[in-house]
Amino acid sequence: MRELDRRVNERTAALQREVAERERLDREIAQVADRERRRLGQDLHDTLGQHLTGTALAAQVLKEKLAVKSAPEVPEAEKLVDYIEQGIELTRNLARGFFSLELEPEGLIVGLQGLAEDITERFRVDCVFDGQELVPVHNSAVATQLYRIAQEAAMNSAKHAGAGRIAIRLAMDGSELTLSIIDDGIGFPDKLPSSQGLGLRLMRHGAALIGASFEIRRNGERGTIATCKLSIASDNGLSCSQ
Repeated sequence: MRELDRRVNERTAALQREVAERERLDREIAQVADRERRRLGQDLHDTLGQHLTGTALAAQVLKEKLAVKSAPEVPEAEKLVDYIEQGIELTRNLARGFFSLELEPEGLIVGLQGLAEDITERFRVDCVFDGQELVPVHNSAVATQLYRIAQEAAMNSAKHAGAGRIAIRLAMDGSELTLSIIDDGIGFPDKLPSSQGLGLRLMRHGAALIGASFEIRRNGERGTIATCKLSIASDNGLSCSQ
């Protein structure tokens, strides 16, 4: 019995070390992904954005020179300037999507409100935020992951689901915090393909990092509901929700 107890204790200790190592690797992967995301956003903004801005200025000068000569190519030059300016705006929007804000705990509500406004402006979709003013999230890592999950889900709804309305909701029920992203788009397939999308894996991974559960399902006949739930403990603001 003593030998059995010893083996059980050794195996338990080994499993604990394995779990701790996996959690460490998950954190490192998340940090590397975040740094790469920021780098890509910075490159888009500083390199491609500035190049397009310079090109737009050159095209504007060309248009003005043609206008002075009353050249018939002036309308085409105006179109060229417009196209380049549209490219600048698209680049800025892409760069903005790559930048991942590190939220303070109290900044979650403001961040989600800003996310809804940004999606409404960028995609011409009615995106609204519905949340309680006092949400007891006392951990900046939790606030940041919740924001990223909402961002990924809402962006997918706007870009791929053909949604006309997206609702981002944050609510407390007892000690359980629930983040929901609901749309009226084409809906979620009943059976997922064998190779799930990167966005879905990122949302599940982000939920796992903060000890939350995540699910995505159809919203009746039309639309999708993505839900992230976690239990808020009184001592530190975070515990695992199953």
